[in-house]
Amino acid sequence: DPKTVPADVEMISRDGRMVPFVVRVETGTINRGIYEIAMLNGGWNGRLIYTFGGGCEPGWYQQGNSTGGVDDDVQLRMGYAVASNSLNVLGNDCGSVVSAETMMMTKEHFIKTYGAPAFTIGWGASGGSTQQHEIAENYPGLLDGVMTGRSFADGPFASSTSSGEGRLFERYFKQAADKYTDEQVTAITGFPLEATMHNLSRVRAPRFSATEACPKELPQELRYDAVKNPKGARCDMWDHGVNVWGRDPNTGFARRPMDNVGVQYGLGALNAGKISLAQFLDINEKIGGFDVDGSMVSARMVADPIAVRAAYRTGRVNQAQGGMGLVPIIDYRTYYDDLPGGDVHMRFQSFSMDARLKKGTGTTDNRVMLLQDRRYGDFRLTSPVLREALAQMDQWLTTLSKDTSNDAAIAKIRRARPAELVDACWTKDQTPQKIVE
Repeated sequence: DPKTVPADVEMISRDGRMVPFVVRVETGTINRGIYEIAMLNGGWNGRLIYTFGGGCEPGWYQQGNSTGGVDDDVQLRMGYAVASNSLNVLGNDCGSVVSAETMMMTKEHFIKTYGAPAFTIGWGASGGSTQQHEIAENYPGLLDGVMTGRSFADGPFASSTSSGEGRLFERYFKQAADKYTDEQVTAITGFPLEATMHNLSRVRAPRFSATEACPKELPQELRYDAVKNPKGARCDMWDHGVNVWGRDPNTGFARRPMDNVGVQYGLGALNAGKISLAQFLDINEKIGGFDVDGSMVSARMVADPIAVRAAYRTGRVNQAQGGMGLVPIIDYRTYYDDLPGGDVHMRFQSFSMDARLKKGTGTTDNRVMLLQDRRYGDFRLTSPVLREALAQMDQWLTTLSKDTSNDAAIAKIRRARPAELVDACWTKDQTPQKIVE
């Protein structure tokens, strides 16, 4: 009985009144994905958080059975409506266009059912960050604010290139094990640890293979085989996005924008005097690339020019020349660079996005970077830093929404940003100290 709640229901304060902590959850299907919408029954604050899940598994073509999550206790207590869709989890379907279209349709349903939110905050880490960046850049208006964890600028390039290179490096150094010290390996690759190279090769490089990333649910007889079944299903990330890249008329496979012709591997290490000229020449002669099936070969990769054009025209490579400069962004990162086993979530990716913003818009004033250790997990509101960041994003967007001037968007964003919200990191002490820097 909605008018008589059980005696043990917790009461929480919302807008100066006490309301039962009862959460309403709606679920259904949109764009073949499973959507979820959760909100405090009778206590919605008029704002929407849209969550995005991580991962990036190509070639699955399934709707999945999990969303980005709509049951966070902190978000619901604050009165937010929280929405997501299983096709906004890149671990279910690593297609950035599918993700954007699904978010658009799910948000449309939300508006028709509950009304237009005052603003929508994106929320998600890793693959959840790439979706936010690509949606903010290429589909302005869907997200009003972006909150990312362990971020990448985009999926097909920022996230994937280092993974593929990790595998190429791994093969080369295995063959030349006696030629390089551990310090020289990290100097050449640029990875924080040698183990990072192996982690990248194992975890994300399978995206380049036509068969390695195929799910167990796909019967063996339906899978691509160059000899036995050349028209079978291919599970690489390019064929997964064939509607974006187009098909090579000679092979029928997706065109690829992958290219490493002209890359001088280890140039920084050579110029710093950490490797010899002979070592530099050897690795660049033998590093190789991936063939059309994702197998490593001796030749470098040459991009299909039509795929390259598609990458730039459709925003698959995020240049921050679309909507990225028009929204407030908080980049929260838990530090993974020093994990003993290595990790794909390297901190340089945050600086890469900053560099793209600077080049594309001339400023990074709409983006704040926050760095913390892993004591609270990857991207969880158990972290006081992240909880404060969410409150600051709310304040930022609330103030911004009240600015009715005709000034440029970046001028409004600068004025609206809370004064205490600045680039910062926290020490690893038992009582962390904030360092503004």
